[in-house]
Amino acid sequence: MTERGCDYVAAHLGRYARTLEFLGDVPATEILELGAAPPYPFSKDLIRRYPAARLTAAQHSSAELEKPQEGLPRIQIDGRSIRALHFNAENERWPIRDGNYDLVVCMEVLEHLCLDPCFLFREAHRVLLPGGHFLITTPNLSCMESIDRLLKGESPYRFGVYSRYGVYGRHNREFVPSELEVLGGSSGFQQVRLDAFDVYPMTQRPILAEQALDRTGAGRSLRGQNIFWLGRKVEAEKRPYPESLFDHDPSSHCARISVLRVRPEQNGFAIKLRLSNEGWCTWIPEGESRIRAGIQLLDRDANLADLDYYRIALPDAVIAGQSAVAEGLIPWPDAKRAGFCKIDLVMEGAFWFAQRAGHLTQTRILAIPAKPPHGSDHLEPE
Repeated sequence: MTERGCDYVAAHLGRYARTLEFLGDVPATEILELGAAPPYPFSKDLIRRYPAARLTAAQHSSAELEKPQEGLPRIQIDGRSIRALHFNAENERWPIRDGNYDLVVCMEVLEHLCLDPCFLFREAHRVLLPGGHFLITTPNLSCMESIDRLLKGESPYRFGVYSRYGVYGRHNREFVPSELEVLGGSSGFQQVRLDAFDVYPMTQRPILAEQALDRTGAGRSLRGQNIFWLGRKVEAEKRPYPESLFDHDPSSHCARISVLRVRPEQNGFAIKLRLSNEGWCTWIPEGESRIRAGIQLLDRDANLADLDYYRIALPDAVIAGQSAVAEGLIPWPDAKRAGFCKIDLVMEGAFWFAQRAGHLTQTRILAIPAKPPHGSDHLEPE
């Protein structure tokens, strides 16, 4: 372990101990730890706490960080071979099947997110078994020390400096306890426990904060340095994104697009799609706000060549949680200007789904098939 790693572990030992205590008697046989990182101090604590459980260590990966070597899906922790995953927890669908874990642990990750913490909560909900637990720890922006710093004209952030490790190296947004309650409640979790504890040594007593809180009657409850939140997955319908945290709701219109068949014909290539409504708004096939599948043309370098090349109508309205099969015959584009087509959904006159929330709708890109001289050939999508 490097000297820097030793210093980090030593500084956070109190937080690790408090986290294990906060878990209480929560059972676990399959555990996912988000944000696991060398030298894996809390991973080792989880292994000791749950010796019979299987642990998966999920580490961050992004365009700013070097991708892990292929063919190395496991890491060694205290002599045990542990499954390892690499993904961005706030904008990539986690490479995990539904209902795979009974405990998801997310320590000191939430404050590093810059796009969509609600997505993280909802992916945790998806990969948990019914009744499974989700544990979050994160710095408390309304702790005594932060209030004291603010009253002195200083930044209340615990770690708001710009980092040489890129956008995810700093605290992009710190939270107050009530916001975790809101995030969990809107994502299908029942709150089990919420608390805030001091887990680091204080350099000085926050006298200004004490005086201000006592004078205003705001109280000293939930003023510890770190927030600890534990939620239990319930079979509840997820609600819209909380308005107190988002100025829009990307989850209202999101989709999963599957290409079932591509078949070249003389007048174009026929395509058959399955369009799954993974948002909470009904897709209306007619009227000013109608939703259709949109075909965009890309050139041979995958740059946009034609945003509105073709539309495929929905056969009927599609309510949340259901799917529809749509088919269309796409006219042959100019072979000199187009090499690929991109499939997305569009609310006419308003937005493309991927532009509104690209991390919630996965578009499909297909190579444009060769035009047949006679008849038609059957091509399956890659």
